[in-house]
Amino acid sequence: MFSFYQLRPSEIEVSHYKRHALRFAPHLHNNFELFYMIKGKQDVSVMDKRFTLCPGDCAVIFPNTVHSYDYPDGEPGAPDSCEYLLIFISRQVCASLFPEAVNTHIADCIVKKHEIGENAALALSRIYGESSLTAQLGWAFIILSYLLPPVLAHGKENSSGTELISEVLSYVTMNFRRSLTLDLLSDELNVSKYTISRIFSDRIRISFRTYLGMLRADCAAELIRLSDRPFTEIAAEAGFESPRTFYRVFRNCYGISPAEYRHIVRGEGR
Repeated sequence: MFSFYQLRPSEIEVSHYKRHALRFAPHLHNNFELFYMIKGKQDVSVMDKRFTLCPGDCAVIFPNTVHSYDYPDGEPGAPDSCEYLLIFISRQVCASLFPEAVNTHIADCIVKKHEIGENAALALSRIYGESSLTAQLGWAFIILSYLLPPVLAHGKENSSGTELISEVLSYVTMNFRRSLTLDLLSDELNVSKYTISRIFSDRIRISFRTYLGMLRADCAAELIRLSDRPFTEIAAEAGFESPRTFYRVFRNCYGISPAEYRHIVRGEGR
């Protein structure tokens, strides 16, 4: 997974691609992610729902929400068949301006071309040409201010059966450093542990333990980027039961060891 978890600026990263469609396994991270389709088609799955993006459509993926990308019709297409923007915006940066969104998990997160409007479309066309981080953030806030309302509205209109999912995910994302089990979640949320297990297997499409491990690995990666602390301390703070579990889960998520990751984010190579 490491290609999507490379060191990013602390606030925003904007990338512009001209290539074939993207295929990437289910993953999550602690950022808002915008995927704006300029040319071609791209399939994206968010939790248990799958969509096909066409030119002018934008996916607005919320922090700590499991999502993946796949080829439309099972084929990547020609090398230059697609053009798209991929924008990552820090959850912390958005918290003060969009507090209602930072702890939300919405699967119906596609804004169609006709919903985007002129101002958001202008901002999307300008953001990847900016070299200034401040200017990129300015355009990003304009984009989110126009795209978040329709996505949040979609979430409310299609909220049947999703309130419990959001409650479960919000609890886990706020408490993943604790020693969490399905039994504890059941007691805290007053919901059967079998219901919670089915939410992860049927709706989130990964197991509870895998989701918990991905959250902890993402937290550990952030601590590695920001400090020189020993890996044993980082593992404990991120919620891992043991260093051995930390090394195994981190490698499963990133494809490399914590030490290799530290070398890469410091620009020292692998």
